[in-house]
Amino acid sequence: MKKRITTLLTSALALSLPIGTAYAGSLQTQSNQVANGAITVAPLDVDRSDWAAITPYQADVDAVTPVLSIESISVAHDDNSFYFRQIMDAFDPLDAQQSFFGSHHAFFIDTDQDRTTGFIGGDGDPLTDDSTLAIGADYFIEGPAVFKFGNLSNPGGANQELFTWGVIVPFGFLNYDDSPPSDIEIEISRSDIGNPTAFDFFSYTTDISFATQDTYPNAGFDPLGDYFTYSTTPVALTGDLDGDGFVGINDLNIVLGAWNQSVPPANPLADPSGDGFVGIDDLNTVLGNWNAGTPPAGGAAVPEPASLALLSLGGVALLRRRA
Repeated sequence: MKKRITTLLTSALALSLPIGTAYAGSLQTQSNQVANGAITVAPLDVDRSDWAAITPYQADVDAVTPVLSIESISVAHDDNSFYFRQIMDAFDPLDAQQSFFGSHHAFFIDTDQDRTTGFIGGDGDPLTDDSTLAIGADYFIEGPAVFKFGNLSNPGGANQELFTWGVIVPFGFLNYDDSPPSDIEIEISRSDIGNPTAFDFFSYTTDISFATQDTYPNAGFDPLGDYFTYSTTPVALTGDLDGDGFVGINDLNIVLGAWNQSVPPANPLADPSGDGFVGIDDLNTVLGNWNAGTPPAGGAAVPEPASLALLSLGGVALLRRRA
């Protein structure tokens, strides 16, 4: 098993970077608390309806050639567990190496959100920075098993570039389901990864020979790459001006209703940029996160944000001219 994971980790491209290089940041933060037991992970459980209320992280925009690509990632938690769901792109019958949507699926997790601790890849020499991971991975989930960076003799690892992993949950003892193989879900006890209140992560998948791979977000195997963040505490939803948990027409109307006005007397909710004026920055705040969150029950479909904004702004301009 150790040899298998070593191959997976060292298959990444090593990049030589000077000490003190600035790194990229988190692309998106989510918090999706569910009732205890609301999500069930069990072998051969093909029903994924328990994920219906969980909005995935932003969609992957690329595809690996031959097609072996992660389509979306969803994460949730309850009082006891974290839940991960990974959906793969449609199966390509011409890709013999794809091996049923990939053979190795992994999550690299940074529970202290500090890249100066945890595994960052490289050649094991701490005097040169040739690291390969976007985060300092404290934990590693591959299939139905969990590993922690370090072992009994080196709890934190001898150094960040040296491959050292201790088994937390043995292979086959983690709640894991890959039926269908394009839709994988995992349940992990919060205590098994130190019960963090937040963590950074990225996902990785590869075919059986490690010849084709994909990371999500892209360039997870890159010290300048991006990653996602998950939090157990509610996250303010950017653009959700009315506080209903969804960025949509109501929020756009708040901005347009106070367009070109100063705050005060205009509604302070219409000024998410906080510059004291309702204008293009506030509009972009709403449109930049359009349709994020969970739509209110019974909510009707809305137009695409660009066309909707143009029509609305045109109506505002027309009213001003008539006035």
